[in-house]
Amino acid sequence: NGARIKDIRLVIHAQSSPDGRLYGAVTAKDVAPLQEKVDAFGIANLAEKLGVGVPTLTDIIAELQHPGRDPRDELPAPLLRTDILGIESLKEGMEFDSAMSQVAATLGYSVEELNDKSSAAAQNFQKLRDFALQMGAKTVFTSTEAAEALNYMALAGYDAEKSIRMLPTVLNLAAAGGMDLARASDVVTDISSALQLSEEETIAMIDQMARASSRSNTSVAQLGEAMLKLGPIGQQLRGGTLELATVYGLLADNGVKGAEAGTHLRNILTSLAKPTETAALALDELGINAFDDNGKLKSFIELITAKKNLGALLEK
Repeated sequence: NGARIKDIRLVIHAQSSPDGRLYGAVTAKDVAPLQEKVDAFGIANLAEKLGVGVPTLTDIIAELQHPGRDPRDELPAPLLRTDILGIESLKEGMEFDSAMSQVAATLGYSVEELNDKSSAAAQNFQKLRDFALQMGAKTVFTSTEAAEALNYMALAGYDAEKSIRMLPTVLNLAAAGGMDLARASDVVTDISSALQLSEEETIAMIDQMARASSRSNTSVAQLGEAMLKLGPIGQQLRGGTLELATVYGLLADNGVKGAEAGTHLRNILTSLAKPTETAALALDELGINAFDDNGKLKSFIELITAKKNLGALLEK
């Protein structure tokens, strides 16, 4: 039987080695000298040691000498990477798998769905995984960082297709602003949610933030902080995110930036939206109406240029 043949291989090999150690199973390279080893050891002695009859052992040895007995010689040699020197060399791959597992969990994909390759969840997850790997190969960010950014998008309620469309733009913003990719993704999704922006408006806002940071004394991160501090009241701006990025750029050039700029602008807009009785009388006296006929806050340019006596307004 198989176990007995294995014993014979080991004994023959052990007895024929100088130090008597067991080297393992006999391969095809050992077939040619096999009979010589058996003759040297003695067929009767070998049969006695193995506890089998000489005729049985003779038949087994004959079978072992058949060509092609060990198919391993026909297999290609294993390819071993020379750059894998330790566990650290495998860390990136393990971290990527972990990050993608978090994406799947955030999107609500179950193990059963992921194991069913025909399911929508499994197919969407494969798209996300492939895209994260692609971004890791084509950009300055790693695949793991791309996966982490995808998770923030999933947390914001983005589905797989929307995340794939948004990720390249977020990557560009993070690269332009020298930001951590996950942080950039978090900022973009938070601002988009706070200002109730559509996908197209969000992509436009990202470009506007990058442009404003390159043309004024502020960074993408500081612009993000300012917009987050402004909050939902920014939805009332008729000029949209383009005007918002421009105003923050001007404020930054005058030393007011980041969360401080966002707080100041929020206070101004809140005062205009719900002025005190005194402020309302002052605005009416100056003939200034901060809102248009549709109840939308006028642009800052309109507010600033509407009256030449803006200085008088500021004094009050």
